[in-house]
Amino acid sequence: MALVVEDIDAPDPSDPVKPWTCWVVANIPPTLKGLPEGFSGKEEEVGGDYACLKEGHNDYKVPGWRGPKLPSHGHRFQFRLFALDEQLKLGNKVSSKSYPCTHAILTLSTN
Repeated sequence: MALVVEDIDAPDPSDPVKPWTCWVVANIPPTLKGLPEGFSGKEEEVGGDYACLKEGHNDYKVPGWRGPKLPSHGHRFQFRLFALDEQLKLGNKVSSKSYPCTHAILTLSTN
């Protein structure tokens, strides 16, 4: 599976509302029940089923979780979980744009 977390109300100078990718995680085994708090950047350290996870580059251009810098008004976050027909072999450049149409992707949740 793959997870993409976006701030769907992020401000952008050229477009006031533009989704901002905060986190991309690929190759999540379907047997996992969740991701532990503070997990980002510690896949190998945590080990087990977590060692095969691949964190991608967010819109800050760095891999891993990078939380938003929220202004005073509210923001909504979208968590999209994708079922993949195979593990993605994307090297170190996984991003929210890395999921080509050639992969059978099924959106499981958008809440």
